[in-house]
Amino acid sequence: PILPWVGNSILVAVIVTALTVVVSVLGAYSLAFFDSPLSRTAGNLILFTYMFPGVVVVVPAYQLLSRLGLVDNMVGLVLVELVLTVPFCIWMLRSFFVEIPIELLEAGRIDGASRMRVLWSLLLPVARPGVIAIAVFAFIFSWNEYLFPLVLVNSDASKTLPLGIAGYMGNLTVEWGPLLASGVVAVVPVLVLFFFLQRYLVEGLMAGAVKG
Repeated sequence: PILPWVGNSILVAVIVTALTVVVSVLGAYSLAFFDSPLSRTAGNLILFTYMFPGVVVVVPAYQLLSRLGLVDNMVGLVLVELVLTVPFCIWMLRSFFVEIPIELLEAGRIDGASRMRVLWSLLLPVARPGVIAIAVFAFIFSWNEYLFPLVLVNSDASKTLPLGIAGYMGNLTVEWGPLLASGVVAVVPVLVLFFFLQRYLVEGLMAGAVKG
């Protein structure tokens, strides 16, 4: 039943990517342009949370989602994967925002634009390679995630593609035909994504190298 697995993976990956981009853009914008003790503390806490590997939060995440009734539920899986992608993406995108001249933001404010208008019309076009880079990172991370679906998903109907593929490998036998065929299916969306976005990814990587 590979089509339901693919559908679940696409659904989770798209939602995680969209929410990661929105939260990361707003978070990076605030950290880069609103300097205050509170924002610096928030930034340090965000960075601190990313120091821990995902396996550390598996048991607490399961207990919390179990109490909320979100085990074996796509909403719970999305929430957990957001916790793992957002901190890194905020800091990655912040490195793009801090290199944008503050005069650009001030010019927009002088012309009467709101802060959100400045972000949407002036800053995001300049930081577009960074936004695309974090979107690709979030999509690939969610698409390939295996540990949390393994812990949080119980039913076959809610399985994602990596979890379904792993089911072809048993203790005594391996179903090589379905395993290799589903592996090809898992690779195709990532290849298509890179094919259409490779120019922006190169720009983002080069800009990140210069900023570093």
